[in-house]
Amino acid sequence: MKVIALVDGEHYPAVTRWGLSSAAASGYDVLAALAVGGAEKLDRERALDLGGVPVLRGEVDPMGALAAAIDELRPDAVLDLSDEPVLSYERRMELAAVALARGCAYVGPGFRFDPPVRDARHRGDGPGRAAGTRPRRAWGRHAVRAPRPGRTR
Repeated sequence: MKVIALVDGEHYPAVTRWGLSSAAASGYDVLAALAVGGAEKLDRERALDLGGVPVLRGEVDPMGALAAAIDELRPDAVLDLSDEPVLSYERRMELAAVALARGCAYVGPGFRFDPPVRDARHRGDGPGRAAGTRPRRAWGRHAVRAPRPGRTR
């Protein structure tokens, strides 16, 4: 599975390289790493050496940088290797929304969000409807089929 990895500078680069190599050993093909913030463990130039993995900068605008990276690299998923406090849960969900809106899964330790199915064979004519059916009205415990035009009950 081709992925863009989200990384931060709150971990030593050697630890981040180990995480990326562990991801590769688990079957992920890391196309690039997107640095989403944090500089505690980086050198004075704020360089992030991740071996052969290209590093994209996204500290200023992580959502915009992720959207651009997905559009350019066309990964299958975004692999979140970042941690708090660099990404709060709110920021993490914003990045997940960017990935899902572009058709990419969002994967992290212990969770996976998949984008909605966009295949017309599996999608109804609208919210809560199966393909080819009329809308239903629901009152209480019972769903009632909407009357056909020109007919009374």
